[in-house]
Formats: sequence, C-alpha cells, structure tokens
Amino acid sequence: MNQTQITTRTIQSLIKDKLQFFIPSYQRGYRWDPAQVVALLDDISEFEVPHDNEDASYWLQPVIVAPRADGSYEVIDGQQRLTTIFIILRYIKSKLPVYDASFSIQYESRPGSAAFLEQLNETERDANIDYYHMYEAYRAVENWFTHQDVTVLFHFYSKLTERTQVIWYEVAPEDDVIALFTRINMGKIPLTNSELVKALLLSDDHLKVTPDKSLPEMERRIIHGRELEQIRLKKREIAGEWDQMEQALQQDAFWYFLHDGKKTYATRIEWLLDAHTKNLNAGFAPERRIPNEHEPFFTFLVFQEVLRQAKDAKQETKDIIQTIWYNVKQLFMTFQEWYRDRTLYHLIGYLVTQKTSIIDLQQETTQFGKRLFEQELLRRIRLTVPQDVTTLDYQENPGAIRRTLLLFNIWTLLQDEKSNSRFEFDRFKQENWDIEHIHAVASAFETPEEQQKFLEAILLDASLIEDQELIADIRTLSGTAFTEDQFTAVHERIVLTFEESASTNHLSNLTLLDATTNRSYKNAPFYRKRAEIIRLDRTGRFIPLCTRNVFLKYYTSSLMQMNHWGLDDRRSYVEAIETIMTDIRETEGVHVR
Repeated sequence: MNQTQITTRTIQSLIKDKLQFFIPSYQRGYRWDPAQVVALLDDISEFEVPHDNEDASYWLQPVIVAPRADGSYEVIDGQQRLTTIFIILRYIKSKLPVYDASFSIQYESRPGSAAFLEQLNETERDANIDYYHMYEAYRAVENWFTHQDVTVLFHFYSKLTERTQVIWYEVAPEDDVIALFTRINMGKIPLTNSELVKALLLSDDHLKVTPDKSLPEMERRIIHGRELEQIRLKKREIAGEWDQMEQALQQDAFWYFLHDGKKTYATRIEWLLDAHTKNLNAGFAPERRIPNEHEPFFTFLVFQEVLRQAKDAKQETKDIIQTIWYNVKQLFMTFQEWYRDRTLYHLIGYLVTQKTSIIDLQQETTQFGKRLFEQELLRRIRLTVPQDVTTLDYQENPGAIRRTLLLFNIWTLLQDEKSNSRFEFDRFKQENWDIEHIHAVASAFETPEEQQKFLEAILLDASLIEDQELIADIRTLSGTAFTEDQFTAVHERIVLTFEESASTNHLSNLTLLDATTNRSYKNAPFYRKRAEIIRLDRTGRFIPLCTRNVFLKYYTSSLMQMNHWGLDDRRSYVEAIETIMTDIRETEGVHVR
C-alpha cells in the first residue's frame, strides 16, 4: 500500500517530467481575477536571492495531488495556482519559443480545456466562464510584461522555473480524495458552500452501492466494474447540470427576477442550494438540526447531515443524493418556467420587489394549478395597491408612491397581448431606480445662459400666454443682460401661467427614473428634462414605458404645449394611473401571454 508523500518540487521539475494534471469535476473552475495574477507576477519578480543563502526559493502554497492509473495527477488543492503558472509559461513561450512549458492541465468538466490553454484563443473566450477567466488571466500577464523592460522576460523565466517551488503533497491512491478536498477547504474563505456541497454530492463514496457479499467473487467484480462506470457517468451528469444552472443564474435578467440583489454570491447556485437547505433542516429531528442558519457553512453542514442520517439508517447514499439533486433541479426548473412565462414574470417580479421571497412563494403555492396560482399572485398584488391614488403625496407615503409607479409601468406593459417587451427588473435594481419629480421642486438655472434658454423656450409657447404684459417682459429680458431678481420675478409669473405651482410632491408630479439620469439634469425644468429623456431613449438607455409616456405627454387629454407640466397634464396622468389601479383591483385574471 502506497503512503502519502511530501516533498518539494521546482516549476522546472514539473516541466521536465511533462506532468499531466487532471482537474476533477467536483472542483470549481478557474476563477483567479487579473489582480491576483498581477500580484503573483509581482511577488515572483520582486523575489531576490539573499547573499547569504544562494539556495533560497520563492515558495508557492502546497499543491495536493493524487496519482491516477494513467500516470496523470488529480489535483485536490492548488489548481488555481497551477493554471496561472501554466498561463504565464504559455505567454513566455509565445515570446521565447525555445523555452519549455511542457506540463499540461485538463479540466474534467471542460473536455476542450487543455487545447484552449495551449492556444488561449480570444474567439473562444466567451464559450464558458472558465475560458473567460483563463483568457482574462492571459491578458493580465500580457499587459504586465508589456510594461516591463525586455530583459525582464529572461530573468522572470529563470526565477519562475528554477527558484519557484511548491510543497508537493501526494496522497495515497486509496485515499478518498473528495473527503480530503472537503477537509482542506473547510477553513478557506474563498471556497463557498456551493463548492463544498458539490464535492459532497460527487464523492465516489456517496455514489457507490453497497456490494452484496453473498454473490460469487467474479460476479461482484463484474458488478463493481459496471458500478464504477455508472458513478463516472453520474458525476459528469451532475457536474454538467450544475454548470448549466450556474450559467443561467449568471444571466442578470433571470437573477434579478428571482433575487433582490442585496446579497452577493460568488456562485449564484449557492442561493438555490440555500433555499433547498432550509426545508431539509426543518425536517430534521430537533437534536439533529443545524441550529444556526447564519453559520458560514450552514448549507454544506445540512447536506452532510442528510447523508449521515442516511448512513445511520442503512440507506444507500446514492439514492439520497439522486433525490436531493432531483429536488434542486425541480426548484430551478420551476423558477425557469415562471421566468419564461411573460405574465408570471411580471407578477412575480413585482412581488419580489415588495420583499416577497420567491422561495416562500414556491413553497406556499406548490399545490396550486396555473389559474389558481395566478389568482393568488393577483390577491397578493392587490394588497399593495393604495385605495385612492389621487391623495398620494411623497412626503406622507413615499413607499405607496414607489409601489404605485412601479406597478403602473408593469401593468401597462401587460396590456399589449402581442408585445414581447418586459420590464427590466435587473436594471431597475442595479441602477437604483426611484421617484423623481417631473417638474422640479425648484427649477434650477445655474448660469445666465440657462436662463436665456428657458426664456427662449417660453417664447415658443407665447400663443398660449394670454398675459401680453408678461410676453413683453419676457421679450425684453430675452437676448439682453438682466439681474437675478428680474429673472426670478418673470419666472414666478411664468410658473403661475402654466399652472406649475401645484404641489410638487403629489403623485401627479412624480415618475420613476434611474439615479444616473436624475443626477444628469438635477433640478432642471420640464422642457430640459424632456429633451434629456428623448436623447437617452435614442441612445438605447432603458427608460420605463410610463416615464417615457409622461415626458412625451401621451397621457395629456388636450395637448396645447410641450414645454411645461401643467394642471391638465397632471390630471390626465393621475387619471391614467387610477385607471390601471382600478383594473388591478377588479380583474379576475391576466389574459396576457
């Protein structure tokens, strides 16, 4: 029986022996960011051999491996560093072809990874998240050397290959490598719950079947061989499905439909596992529950407890894992179905913005049919609708106004049965959309030039002004120098003329807008805001449908002018909002797909 071996190896020895490294599917993919790559390059470059110790080396963290039957090594710990070293060597070889870089790395979950690492082709960078990070690491290496003197390339290769060493920890072939991987990584901050759970689910020990000792030896061997193949296929299946779910959750449109975005996950599938875990833990006997849900490795500990209980009950852990994974997939597929259904997407997406947990929603409605489920969503939405929107004021109830404006936008989109347009919850959450005044609280004109532009815009609507004296005063100021007091006096009369003096904090003067656009024009008057909204809309910036309609005055019943937000504009706007809210209160269902 082979024993664990601990030794030291230079990077040169890995190259000379042409070692082949195998990254198993239970490990996360390559995730080093450019800053980590640059930090390693800086550390190696800055390393100097002391005069009193010519044998000194730059030490990397331990690399833990297990020998495989084909002569390669399964990497248990250290794949991020090994991959980064390989990428650095590939860059140096591209500049100095005579230099060797002859070890290789193959990712089990990425069959083409070895070939990609050899070429690091930009055209394949976006094929998957691992290739993306590998290519970005290569770019970081390229940029780092570009800013160095040409001689650095030669000196760096010497330091990297001859002076850089790793502690080589080679475990015995019979050791459970996944159990070792789990023990090593329990205390590491970068490793997440999801990665520990993945290692647990893909453990050979948990996927194997207990042999029937009553069978003849030869028959047991045949069954064992078949079992090994089944385990290999099952591991690849779970790893592949895991990767597909993570890729889907990395799409912001899907993610922000499900989640409020306030908590950041290194891998978003962890959120899905967390959701499933709470149900599992609640089903344990009190003495076996994991008591603290805020425990950093709570999710992993719960899954581990499930498997322990299965072993205690003499159950096949293989069957338990298949059941767990099936339930996780079912939860994911339910969310995908909701996301793809345009009506459910908007109803559920709105409720999530109102702090409804989509996990709780799924658990509470699991027995509902499609129609009953829609009715339940509508019931919950109605509870958020104010009884009388005409009285809403920002200072008194900003939450009700925010809900009303958001729902106004969402329900308006749903009125068009043939449209594929969707409210962009991801941008709504990421860009800090909030309430904005249509006509500013205090229209600000920071310079005389701005004041002149305002007066010129007013003169375009001179036919709407009955006060001829006011028109004459505007023309007198326009194009000439005037004092701040003179402008203020005329401005106040203009506000009164166009009925812009009503409450600035009433619903009739509020809309949804993102923080960036809001800051871009601060307290500008309506006509300037309108021009900015139109400009941004032309550039493709996401402007909520109803916000766009406001500044284009689509709600105004009797359109007389476009430069001011007057009482008629306000009345028509509130009437449109009230019509939508009434529809929500009275509708029996949403007949939109």
